[in-house]
Amino acid sequence: MKRTLLVPVVLLLNTALFGVLIGIPVVLVRSGAEAVLYHLGPIILAATLLAVLFTIVRSVFRAIVPPLFLFLIAITVVAVGAGVLVIDETVLSRRLGDPAVRNPVPTEAILYGPDYSVRIGDATGAALEDVLLFRRHSLPVIVPIAEAVWNEQTMEIVSLGPEEIRFSADELSSVGWRQLPPSIEAIVDHIVSLYTLLQSTYRAGLTDIFLAYAIGILFAVIGVWTPARLFRWPLLNLLVSIMYLRLIVAVPALVVRFSVGDVVPEFFPTFVGANLVPLIWGTLGVVLLVVAAFLPSLKRWRREITGGGGSQ
Repeated sequence: MKRTLLVPVVLLLNTALFGVLIGIPVVLVRSGAEAVLYHLGPIILAATLLAVLFTIVRSVFRAIVPPLFLFLIAITVVAVGAGVLVIDETVLSRRLGDPAVRNPVPTEAILYGPDYSVRIGDATGAALEDVLLFRRHSLPVIVPIAEAVWNEQTMEIVSLGPEEIRFSADELSSVGWRQLPPSIEAIVDHIVSLYTLLQSTYRAGLTDIFLAYAIGILFAVIGVWTPARLFRWPLLNLLVSIMYLRLIVAVPALVVRFSVGDVVPEFFPTFVGANLVPLIWGTLGVVLLVVAAFLPSLKRWRREITGGGGSQ
């Protein structure tokens, strides 16, 4: 029982740990601690998902009370999510909404491209100053550019002056601005999109839609409980759990990509099509929790895995 009651503490500590581990690459990729604040919501969302996964995988080997364990995890996840949304809305959005505090490109670092290299001395929001350009296929000379701007929509650096010069972010790389591998970039995009989905409905005051998304994904995440002890091989269970969470994060993008909403039969109520994503989440979570009811008890499962006992 004591171990079960400590679940919120363990989950919060895991969330903080994964938040730091995810935040460090964000600082390196985005070149600046300000980027962590700007991406705080998606970072905490990703950290919470990983924390739930590893808290559940760890706890299935210990003597816990499953119903109370899952209830405490759900309450803690709700508290973390609500806290991040409130902080984002009341504090961070006001500060980071001002372009003057955003630093979109790394400063005092050399950005390497196939035809040129660029160094930016200072960046305040979209305004860039003291830009140095080194052309590779001409005379080896450094061209100073007094002012330039960062176009976030086209992901380009555009010089201001008699001659307009554009540098695409896709062609530049540096220690402070690395391009992510496609697989990692897809995961990042899905997590950011998922958080934006929750954040936008919350900010817009669409209470019914927000609650549908929040409850749906909560059930889906709690559903990790089943794949975490589905087989007799713990490592396989961990891999299946990770794949399941990856699917959960990708659901909104998959629904859009494959136009799933357009193939919903006409005899289904309009409610189904309008709430397809949360219904998929909720259905997956409920089905997995029902499956868990037919699995061997934790005591028997642990005995088969480790040869030990334990009581619930």
